[in-house]
Amino acid sequence: MLSSMFLKTKKLLAVLSVMVLLLALLVGCDARDTKSTQENIEHEVEQPESKKENVLFKVVTPPDPNSIPLLVLDAKQKEWMDGVEIQTTVAPGGDPSAMRALLHSKEADFALFNALGGAKNYANGLTDLKLMGVHIWKGVYLLTRENVENWEELNGAKAIAVPGVGTPPQIMALKALGKHKVEMNFGGMGPGLALWTALSKEDSDILAVAAPEPIVSMLLIRQESEGWSNKFKIFADLAQEINPEAGRIPLGGLIMVDKAMLNDANKSEAAKTFIAGFEKSINYVNDPANHSEVSELLVAKWKEVFKQELPKKLFEALLSSGRIGAEYRPAYEVKDEVMDFWEKQFNFKASEEFFYQKGE
Repeated sequence: MLSSMFLKTKKLLAVLSVMVLLLALLVGCDARDTKSTQENIEHEVEQPESKKENVLFKVVTPPDPNSIPLLVLDAKQKEWMDGVEIQTTVAPGGDPSAMRALLHSKEADFALFNALGGAKNYANGLTDLKLMGVHIWKGVYLLTRENVENWEELNGAKAIAVPGVGTPPQIMALKALGKHKVEMNFGGMGPGLALWTALSKEDSDILAVAAPEPIVSMLLIRQESEGWSNKFKIFADLAQEINPEAGRIPLGGLIMVDKAMLNDANKSEAAKTFIAGFEKSINYVNDPANHSEVSELLVAKWKEVFKQELPKKLFEALLSSGRIGAEYRPAYEVKDEVMDFWEKQFNFKASEEFFYQKGE
């Protein structure tokens, strides 16, 4: 009997051992599954989606009306552009061949400069250029000595074109002078101490200066603060003289340096963001309520980019004067107007392919 009970107990212990072993295996599997699930959840929480890097555009501009909205955008780029950064650098001034070399090298992504110059570069082989829009419509002036009363008095006199011979100020001045059957002898000079010295000398024989803003404002303020004996005045708005019906002409253009960018979905979308920011900046600059802030931004950015220290009052005077006609118009909206103007006034037929078309 004892033997029988012993056998039954032994079997029961064996069954219990198997059950304990199975239970342990089940608990272990469940713990491992629970741990694995928890690790997966933690991994998903700790690994956010990787943020796309910003697209960086290099933009070149000369120190003229083109640069004003760009410098403001540069200062406010983090606020106004999402996913896009710009790096503003100086375009070569006074030497059209240097600008052509820069465009040919494609060192920049966008260039702000004379729209007609861009069209001529396109016609001369730089067919990767694409005019995205026109944004400056006036801002170049002819200044003369204060005692000059009419165009005839300028005939045969000496003049300076800033920033140089062959640049838009001289080309526009020659066009305006030609309408009045007047010829002047132009030399070229960049803005700076040499220019101010040449104009302010008592024995200076320079009667006129063709220049863009803000050089015009710089000259007017400087001659007063330094007490020049020879003082100048704004004699003519050259855009008004060339096109009196409209009072404006296509001057500054926003040019894409390599149109291949349009075939890159990421860069093409970033270009739209940049252009929208540029247009926003123009509207911001044009609002008188922002002139004080804009002037402060321009003082800082002018020094950073062009290495020139200009006073805030200069930009305040410039912005309130109305001497810069800034309005962004997409190339496809103004193509016919601009091409017609260039052909009639400068005997130049631009290629339609130079103009950005809607949907490209």
